[in-house]
Amino acid sequence: MIEDLEGATSEAPRRRQVLFVSFASAAGAVALFLALLLSPLELSAFPPAVAPASNPSALPVTALSDSSILSNVAQLRQRACLYGPGLQWIEGVMTVPDAGGRERLVARVSSQKGLAPAYAWHLAVFNEEKEIFESKVKWDITESHDSSHPFRARVGDVEYLYLYPNYRVKADLKSLADLKSYEAFSCVAGDGKLGGAATPIDRDAGGRPRYAWKPGAERLHPGRLRELISAGKLKPDEAWIQLHDFETGATVQAGRGSVYWNEFRRRWVMITASNKPGEIWFAEGDTPVGPWVYARRVVAHDHYNLY
Repeated sequence: MIEDLEGATSEAPRRRQVLFVSFASAAGAVALFLALLLSPLELSAFPPAVAPASNPSALPVTALSDSSILSNVAQLRQRACLYGPGLQWIEGVMTVPDAGGRERLVARVSSQKGLAPAYAWHLAVFNEEKEIFESKVKWDITESHDSSHPFRARVGDVEYLYLYPNYRVKADLKSLADLKSYEAFSCVAGDGKLGGAATPIDRDAGGRPRYAWKPGAERLHPGRLRELISAGKLKPDEAWIQLHDFETGATVQAGRGSVYWNEFRRRWVMITASNKPGEIWFAEGDTPVGPWVYARRVVAHDHYNLY
């Protein structure tokens, strides 16, 4: 049961709403990019550009010298090492005011060796003079990146940045730098920390799970929800996200994706991958946390995934 959803519509009207959604625009693939480029390249190391000739066959071809290429590779490695060894994966780029009211460009950076789980996370702030992202705070978090696509939403008089639809923080630099300020929409009892099969679920007198925004709690992403369901702690219909194929009623396991307000539909729209490579699904909700019930597949690739 999701108790803090105002204006949520019932499932039957939602089926009718989803039926008339226009699928003329295919959903874009989930954006994942490897961010070794933590700052701009020094373009002076490259030969000057040459204006195109009228005859394509007459275009000059200029080879880069080995020294130019190696210089820029070394530059990238030096800047990446500011965060530690391995890959530096940027996600969740945002603008927020600092303590003085100055707007700052910030990003979350995952430090990981190859595609292994992260060994640290950073909140990075862009230094306009040096033209580089600098680590403001480092967290000993070992979760891999999960393709955060932040959006802003106001609740009462408070403006939040939602890194995910069920994970938010106040939209200022001080809050972003403090993990205790982050709130997760969770039904896990107590402090909202998961403990495997022993994870306690907060339930009301009728036995229904009570979801609430909890500071410092762990985010219940679809993978964690499936773990709680497998452990018998939650029933499938008790998850905050429970997508079903609009046409067949089959369960759709949501993957990485994004949520954003759609002014034309007057709904929150979710574009998400599934557990089947190459699929993209469309869903609508009354709030960022749903209810997410019906979805429709809008893209399918038979022989390759979205990379």
